[in-house]
Amino acid sequence: AAPTMETIYKREPEFPVVPQAISGRRHRYAYTVGAHKEYETLPNGKGKGANGSILKIDAKDPAQTEAYAFLPHEFVGEQVFCPKVGADVTQPGNEDKGYLVTFVEDRRDLTTDMVVFDVEGKGALEKGPLARIRMPVWIPPGLHGTFVEGLTFDA
Repeated sequence: AAPTMETIYKREPEFPVVPQAISGRRHRYAYTVGAHKEYETLPNGKGKGANGSILKIDAKDPAQTEAYAFLPHEFVGEQVFCPKVGADVTQPGNEDKGYLVTFVEDRRDLTTDMVVFDVEGKGALEKGPLARIRMPVWIPPGLHGTFVEGLTFDA
């Protein structure tokens, strides 16, 4: 039988990511960007919110989905999931043992910050970023990235 589609969250999730080690497998959480707040879909099927939040969507229990919204003039880019050192995200109960890293663009002054969120456990995302670091230049939206374990660059 073909899978059925079900809407579990109305914050216009986009750019979903899961830990690479469980990509293509059944998983509980998906991390996405979303609108600053929940919106109803317009009659033409289009949404009406800009990417102003990060979501931790709980597919097992959608009522437990978490969101962190940035300020109305701030817009978030696609995030990358980075497992915590020593975490095996393939093991039951460990899927969310990691960090989300992304960029936040401030459209008032054209600045960009890199933000890091701990997403392990209930309510962790909603506490806000662990770190918010101003980038030396404005990074316009559209930059995609990935996390490669053990890869570093010399400055």
